[in-house]
Amino acid sequence: MKDTTMKTLFLNPPSFHRFDCAGARYQARRRTRAMWFPVWLCEAASIMDESRVLDCPAEDISMERMANIAKDYNLVVISTSSATIKMNVKAAEYLKNKQDCKVIFVGPHVSMTAEEIMKTSDVVDGVARREYDFTIKEISEGKKFDEILGLTWRKDGKIIHNPDRPLIKDLDQFPYVSKIYKRDLKIKLYREPELLYPYVSIMTGRGCMFRCTFCLWPQTFFNREYRVRSPEHVAGEVKYIKEELPEVEEIMFDDGTFTAYPDRVDEICDLIKNMDMTWSCNARADVRYETLKKMKEAGCRLLVVGYESADQQILNNIHKGVTEKQMIEFTKNCKKLGIMVHGCFVIGLPGETRETIKKSLKFATDLDLDSVQASVVTPYPGTEIYQYFKEKNLLVNGDLADEEGFQDCIINMPDLPAKQIIKAADDFHVKFFYRPWFFLKMFKMILKDKREFSRILNSGSQFQSYVIKSFYKKFNNK
Repeated sequence: MKDTTMKTLFLNPPSFHRFDCAGARYQARRRTRAMWFPVWLCEAASIMDESRVLDCPAEDISMERMANIAKDYNLVVISTSSATIKMNVKAAEYLKNKQDCKVIFVGPHVSMTAEEIMKTSDVVDGVARREYDFTIKEISEGKKFDEILGLTWRKDGKIIHNPDRPLIKDLDQFPYVSKIYKRDLKIKLYREPELLYPYVSIMTGRGCMFRCTFCLWPQTFFNREYRVRSPEHVAGEVKYIKEELPEVEEIMFDDGTFTAYPDRVDEICDLIKNMDMTWSCNARADVRYETLKKMKEAGCRLLVVGYESADQQILNNIHKGVTEKQMIEFTKNCKKLGIMVHGCFVIGLPGETRETIKKSLKFATDLDLDSVQASVVTPYPGTEIYQYFKEKNLLVNGDLADEEGFQDCIINMPDLPAKQIIKAADDFHVKFFYRPWFFLKMFKMILKDKREFSRILNSGSQFQSYVIKSFYKKFNNK
């Protein structure tokens, strides 16, 4: 019997220079050379017999070189984003002009806009909506399109939406994603300014049960149900990384909220505490002290925490479910235990004013966070916050990324126009990082742990370069 299995290329296509897309919640070029691993493409590739992951923005691969690599594959799965969807279509068209292959789009944006995407270009053979791992596997195995759950496709000019695919319950069935990193990716091309270098990011679960209105993945990709790998499976991958990727200095558990099930976190800590592996994770600002203590003892270095805002009304507006009091107490506990905190804030959320932005900046400095990021509010299609801004007539025509790929803003509030929101995000970083006390703190950190030296030097110099370029750009535009 003839083998009908299709060789599959999982592709993060060329777009902007080092555009952080395939594994990032906020798809944009960063102020530093930061880039997340294309984890979802790699997880899907891990269950395929013949596959490869190609990350063009990370490797600075051109359209021509991309097509030259893709010619050996007859199924190409393209990761998309709201900010680059036009570029993604162009990449598909470029491939189709060079070879005969099936092109399937994946990602949150096309999951929410499948009908529109299929009408935009006939080179797109289908959209694998939401969680796409087994949708792609079935396509590669030659299953008839009309039998594949979660697929939007075209028949005789008519667009057909097959029923949704049920959520994957057993995540332990996936091989370790880090095996695909080792096979297909150049690990040292990936950086995050708050993490030790080199690092890898892995997921110990999918989805998130919390209700934040702006968060992309739970609303458009994996739903608000946190499904997790067993502690033993997670520990097994930590052991694999330790042994097979010895250059890795830190693992990032990049689940939306790794700490959501504290008893499970305790179990994982018990299993990995003797592996001598440094790790960090995302956390809500409500983790109990006893769990934080266990995390520290098991090698936890840093928590990435979504504070979002210091204004309680704004937190209520976005259904954050955390109070200012909780955030303060949590941060004090982290400091007591010696766990670093990277604070995430969003500028332009419903209820934002110039005064609430100042309040958030003061909050971040008063808490003495170890680092921060301030993102421009991004209303992605399919999120509650998108619907909110649409109903309030606050959305403006425009792209989610500027001509260089940096975050742009498509929100105009009555007292806070789009340009002011962008400026406020930049100013937040400058005012937080350019403080004498912060410089002294970084110096002490370097003396305490020499591994921090290259991280601080690299991210600091890149941010300084961004600030200088931004200044000259604004000056020349006057």
